[in-house]
Amino acid sequence: MMRNKNIFLQALLFCSSIFLCHCTKPITVNLPPDENRLVVEAYLIPQKRLAVALQTSAGISNTQPVLLVSRARVTISHNGITDTLRNSPYIDSANGRVYNYSSPVIMGTDYVNTYTLTVFDSTSGKLYTAATKLLPPVPIDSVNHAVNIDNEVSIGFVFTDPGAVNNYYRRFVFINELSTENRGNFRFTDRLFNGTAFSLFTRFIYKSGDSVTVRLYNLNQDYFEFLESINTAEDAAGNPLAQPVFAKGNISGDALGIFTALSYAEKKYIVP
Repeated sequence: MMRNKNIFLQALLFCSSIFLCHCTKPITVNLPPDENRLVVEAYLIPQKRLAVALQTSAGISNTQPVLLVSRARVTISHNGITDTLRNSPYIDSANGRVYNYSSPVIMGTDYVNTYTLTVFDSTSGKLYTAATKLLPPVPIDSVNHAVNIDNEVSIGFVFTDPGAVNNYYRRFVFINELSTENRGNFRFTDRLFNGTAFSLFTRFIYKSGDSVTVRLYNLNQDYFEFLESINTAEDAAGNPLAQPVFAKGNISGDALGIFTALSYAEKKYIVP
């Protein structure tokens, strides 16, 4: 019986090798043409300059570096006033961002009126727009910690969620200085605790003596969804069977990217 099984397997491998040897006809795959699209990134932060990053996306077969857009008219309008941003680099070192359009105008703290971005790309002749609002920060009530049996520390904080609206949050936890590694990047919504007090802890990665800053962002829904779509796209990048995913932004037309205003509350805490 075993001998018959071996003969069958040998015959199957022989037939397979003949089949594979004859599968040498080239296969033509028609890929869509490369398409360069405008990429917009703009974050309005109170007490920071108005700034926008404009560049073009690279096609799948494009080996050239991403190109910055230098011929565009960029404006931000708010409460009846329009500011024109010049093609002038601006580095926001505190938040680790670089922009190629900026204005000396400092962002205020208006939680009522809408901010509108307008970009006219002189090269393509296309006009793009987006709108956002600055949401009021949600205060952090307290910061505390927990210790495990290995004397490793988890940082926790408590805040009270406003019950009138749906909220979208992002937590940062910086250690020692704001410019150092952020170990507590986490996004979540108030779906399970709307209108109530809520506490959230990090992993056990801190130690006694650490000085930490806990920051809680109150995000616009479109920016939260933008971040989620980027995360999904990054996960799909390593999976050849995954469906194509594109970042879900709020820029009109065929442009990619996001225009949003960021507000946050923060508290410092020294682990005893």
